[in-house]
Amino acid sequence: MEEQKNKTELELIKELLLNWLRHWYYFVISFIICAVIGYAYFKVKTPVYSTVSKLIVEPDQGLGGSISRSPSLMSSFFGGGGSGVNIEDESNKMGSYGSLIKVISRLRLNNEFIFSEYGGLWKKELYKQSPVNISYSPAMPDTLSAYLTFDFAAQHGKYKITMKANQEKVGNYELSSLPGKIQTPYGEFGFEQTPTYALYGNSFKLKINVLSYDLQTQLYKDMVVVDFPKKSSDILLLEVVSPDPRKAVDILNEVTQVYNEEWVNDKDIVAKKTIDYIESRLVVTKESLEMADENIRKFKKENNLTDPVVDATVFLERTGDLEGKLLEAQTQLKITDIIDDFMSDPRNEYVPIPFSLSVTDQTMAEAIVAYNEVLAERNETVESSGEQTTAVTSLNNQIKLRRQNIMQSLENVKKGMQIMVNDLEKKESEFTRKIGSIPSVEKEYVKLKREQELQLTVFTYLLEKREETLVKAVSLMPRLKVIDKPHTVITPISPNLMKIALGVVFLGGIILPISAISLKPYLRRSRKK
Repeated sequence: MEEQKNKTELELIKELLLNWLRHWYYFVISFIICAVIGYAYFKVKTPVYSTVSKLIVEPDQGLGGSISRSPSLMSSFFGGGGSGVNIEDESNKMGSYGSLIKVISRLRLNNEFIFSEYGGLWKKELYKQSPVNISYSPAMPDTLSAYLTFDFAAQHGKYKITMKANQEKVGNYELSSLPGKIQTPYGEFGFEQTPTYALYGNSFKLKINVLSYDLQTQLYKDMVVVDFPKKSSDILLLEVVSPDPRKAVDILNEVTQVYNEEWVNDKDIVAKKTIDYIESRLVVTKESLEMADENIRKFKKENNLTDPVVDATVFLERTGDLEGKLLEAQTQLKITDIIDDFMSDPRNEYVPIPFSLSVTDQTMAEAIVAYNEVLAERNETVESSGEQTTAVTSLNNQIKLRRQNIMQSLENVKKGMQIMVNDLEKKESEFTRKIGSIPSVEKEYVKLKREQELQLTVFTYLLEKREETLVKAVSLMPRLKVIDKPHTVITPISPNLMKIALGVVFLGGIILPISAISLKPYLRRSRKK
């Protein structure tokens, strides 16, 4: 029974194959037709090319570096060390909506000029080669809510224009010469000849599309691809797929330019806020220094002292080590107050903390670095998406919590420093009491002199930080360095000859003829009925 069944199946297969062989011309005709269509498609279809560029994210190479003459003290405050590059964040920033919309507006990619021939069967976008240019109010692309189309027809010195908004006709217009202007419900539009006008003769048809920056950015969002080989690398790979390699090259160059400009602007903002704060502290410190100088002047006048420094030489020599430690501790406590004031100022709520605590307090330093990273992510998210988003709200909550933790830790550090200062002052007092040979006048003078040195040290420190911040704000090199400039791969992505050939073989050589042969009996039955 099983053998009979197998024999029947073999007979059916044999019969099916013989039926296909009897209709061999179906396969030949179908293959030829599909081959012709495939060849015509390959010739008519506008090739699409891949244009690529390779970049490297350089570390910040400003003119700066610490210029302080007291590195042991200055390096304890105000962060100056570089940090590693998060290549994933940088790639997201380059391909963000906020960066791309600047590229669209600068290159005026919201204007599309499409040249058509043979009754509209053949079309080609003209990038920087259009015979006619269009102009309008600079503010219009920011507020335009419709997709505007102008069918521009030149006929021996006469120009007919049909305007559509979202594919609905708005009106017909006519110009007797160029340049010329038309008044429409969407504002005034001007048309003028370009240097390439003569190449198109007296008669041609052109379609001009005008989109908003927002809409065109959304359409281009997937066209610009920013990738990286691996997260541990500083290399970025940029790609634009477009039928016009010149446009793709301009887009990649502009994306790089926009990124570098935004990076410089971000540095300038942080530097300006830092400078403003340092300037305000310099005013306060300068007043304190002037007061200390005045107190010393009055003290010398009241006590008829000519050179108290000589009188106090022995005391200063014996207490030099203790004095140095006390001065450094008081200076650090003073600068810690400055840091506390910066963080307590509501105006600095979303400004990166340009200070760091002593390198000995590793936990606090790491907390500030983490806080600045979250803050940078929040600012980039606000720039690309706006403030009213769930992501921004979540980041705001994180920033608030981290800020509270840093403020609390900072308070603990201040308490620790105050305890250190009190302890040193106590030791100094005990030591001073043992030296009864030092006149009380000289002791008072030493106290005033110490206050003067304290204010002078802080004032000098702030001056150096101001200069250092200004110098670091100047970048010697751009953030992105081009390794491989934008270039177009010779082989087009589409149409792909191999894919077309496979389609012709499977569709024209197998699927279509077999389907026709299989449907032939059913068609005959339907005719008889």
